[in-house]
Amino acid sequence: MPLPRTLGSRLRVRLLDAGRGTSIAPRLAAHERSQWLDREALERLQLERLNATLAWARRSVPRYRELALPVPVGSLADIATWPVVTKADMRSDPDAFRPEALPAKVFTRRTGGSTGDPFVYTVDAAAFSEQWAAAYRAWAWTGWTLGRRMTTVGGGSVNPDGGQSVKQRVYNLLRANRPLPIGSLDDAAIDGILASLVDLPPVLLYGYPSILYALGGRVGAESRRPQGIRAVMTTSETLFPGQRQAIAEAFGAPVFDMYGCNEANLVTCECDRHAGLHVGMEASLVEIVDDDGRAVPDGTPGRIVATGLLNRAMPVIRYDTGDRGALDRTPCACGRGLIRISGLDGRSRDVVRAADGRLVHGVVFDGIALAHPWIDRYQAIQEDASHLTVRLAVRGTPPPGELAALADRFHRACGLEVHLGVGEPFETTPGMKTRVVISRLEAGR
Repeated sequence: MPLPRTLGSRLRVRLLDAGRGTSIAPRLAAHERSQWLDREALERLQLERLNATLAWARRSVPRYRELALPVPVGSLADIATWPVVTKADMRSDPDAFRPEALPAKVFTRRTGGSTGDPFVYTVDAAAFSEQWAAAYRAWAWTGWTLGRRMTTVGGGSVNPDGGQSVKQRVYNLLRANRPLPIGSLDDAAIDGILASLVDLPPVLLYGYPSILYALGGRVGAESRRPQGIRAVMTTSETLFPGQRQAIAEAFGAPVFDMYGCNEANLVTCECDRHAGLHVGMEASLVEIVDDDGRAVPDGTPGRIVATGLLNRAMPVIRYDTGDRGALDRTPCACGRGLIRISGLDGRSRDVVRAADGRLVHGVVFDGIALAHPWIDRYQAIQEDASHLTVRLAVRGTPPPGELAALADRFHRACGLEVHLGVGEPFETTPGMKTRVVISRLEAGR
């Protein structure tokens, strides 16, 4: 169970607020209470915040003033027929999504751009604070509290500027966070990070699944395990079942997966029951829709569409995150009223163009690769219109005949000539993320 916040942790949050002009401390206290409300009470709070945001957007934001959408709405479901906004829409005309007069205090942020298409967005202090309150609450579900040692391993999305700027150093000091940026994934770099963890083990280890998986492999190889790690949290990439098991065994700690979409103020995370990712409902409204933008039944996988409930600097209404999952509104055994995203099918990824011209989404490949318990993870790369390379990280030796059968299943899914690379190194982005599916064809993006 999460440890109670101490006087020291509360002081750290207030110092963070003082330095950044935020109001995380009171919002975090409110979040610690509201997570125990029932779902209906949380949805009433969402509707109140949604209507306030919609009224502001229609009054002040060119895009939504032109649409003249009916405001207020009587229920959360009333926006289900409204247009879905994509990252491409916002990137092509960002001023259409900003009010003529920005709030007094705004933060400028950039999306991670793991698929090569980042964009700059703005968020006001209230929405920024609410999102961070949701994040700190989620981290506390692992047993960590602000001020206890945390180590962050990864690229720019978890370690902005490598933690080297004065502002970032002060921020990390107050969080008791030690950033360990990744420059490469060779054995020497991995061994150096592992040595740092052994010398000064954190309570919470936080980072990309691919990197933590690589670290875990070296723990086993060198019989070294950092002592005292209470939990591991993964983010920014798909966490495969094989990776979760290997990471947990390597570090002797449970693994919690976290997923978010900052531009929509969306924060989701597993609790200690590991039965889906609880949605920070106070900051964001989540819908699951089909390819035409229509709502699908709970439990049915679809596109994750999110609406930020507070941001006046750049309201994001029915935003297609590019990710897929299913909604679970049934009560969680932990007792929280927060709904969950289950069956998170993948972070943003490219699609593959099949031999017959179809676009094949990466989740199709998930079903093929992850049906084999000896596969920990995979990466599919379409180099040209005819060939698909599938790189595999495997446990032990694949059973006889399984590789040929696997290649055949990939071929039947897309019609491309398939090459399987067992043990071949995975490609990473400049930020050291490992994308699951990569297409080098413009038409496949």
